[in-house]
Amino acid sequence: MDVIRKSDPYCVAYVDGEVRQEIFMTETVSSCLDPTWNANFKWALYPDVTCVTIAVWDRDNVTADDLIGTAFIDILDLAPDETSRELELSLENPRLRRRLIKSRILVRIDVVSDKPGRENPSEEMGD
Repeated sequence: MDVIRKSDPYCVAYVDGEVRQEIFMTETVSSCLDPTWNANFKWALYPDVTCVTIAVWDRDNVTADDLIGTAFIDILDLAPDETSRELELSLENPRLRRRLIKSRILVRIDVVSDKPGRENPSEEMGD
């Protein structure tokens, strides 16, 4: 990965917890330093789920893909009655700390219910 030149970024998103849940991946945006994905991901929120992890990668066709940075959403920070929140998160990567100063990802969390009285989040990733 070369932070100076354009990247081919994509995101991988997943939740923690004992119950195995789907890992989602966005499309790759070719030759871009300011990608927009507008992807929608949906997970069930079981009691042991406390964090959504979003990793941004640079796709490389010749070598292994490079981690650009990772952002974390603490589910416990959402208010119990909150149905939607937009978050601007900094990407973290200790190896690239100085080059990631302005690297951020915009995420919207929507809480939707499959059954009355039970909520499940839908993760919408944007910019």
